Amino acid sequence: MPYSRLIVALIFIPLFYLLVRYLPPYAFFILILAATMIGLYEFYTILSIDGIQPSKIIGIPLGGLSSFIFYKGDFSLINIFIPAVIFLAIIERIISKGDIKKAFADVSITFFGIFLIPWLMGYQILIRNLEEGMNLILLLYAIIWVGDTTAYAIGSRIGRHKLAPVLSPRKSWEGAIVGLLAGIGMSFISKFTFFNTLNYRDCLILGLGLSILGQLGDISESMFKRGAEVKDSSTLIPGHGGFLDKMDSLLYTGPALYYYHKYFMG
Repeated sequence: MPYSRLIVALIFIPLFYLLVRYLPPYAFFILILAATMIGLYEFYTILSIDGIQPSKIIGIPLGGLSSFIFYKGDFSLINIFIPAVIFLAIIERIISKGDIKKAFADVSITFFGIFLIPWLMGYQILIRNLEEGMNLILLLYAIIWVGDTTAYAIGSRIGRHKLAPVLSPRKSWEGAIVGLLAGIGMSFISKFTFFNTLNYRDCLILGLGLSILGQLGDISESMFKRGAEVKDSSTLIPGHGGFLDKMDSLLYTGPALYYYHKYFMG
């Protein structure tokens, strides 16, 4: 593991733990708000290819507004929000001077980016506001980070069979399987360290399910980056790439954990 990657992890992980464990939910909301707006900027940037120009001036503020909707928990606003996103993205495109042949792609990517990143990440804000939200967030990140780190470490050393050679040539089946097992193991470790109300069934299902969804999220972002012919979404985080590179594994897992908790836990 590159030293810069290790140093960033050693600094950020304790700070993240302290923020989730000891600060109120609004602090976590601010973290997610900032991270997703930067991630959305990176998403629009890497897809600004071949004359396509997604609207950052519309998409990023509305992405921030979507995070606020999750914080308030008032989803009646969705009836206004979705038409507003479409309307404003189209109006901005009409008055811009971009290639008219790319107009549909411009508007579509603007709209899609908001729901791929701020909206899906917004479920973590809902989770943090739950009675067990603190433990659920720590469980989510523990499973994903341990799984990702293990998959990277093992895959880069012994990986021989490519998992998705077209989308992400460096990912291997060996790394994916070991990462999945590490995620399951971390789920059980979480039960015996900070989340003792978890039962064994939930440990197995969440460890397995969140690990699989995390890897699918990673591959999904790789698809967009491969299409744009870039390695990382940006270079903001030394050794790790951009904010979007660190969020990709969390895009699908937040909604999955929220609905699993709502309908199957407890």
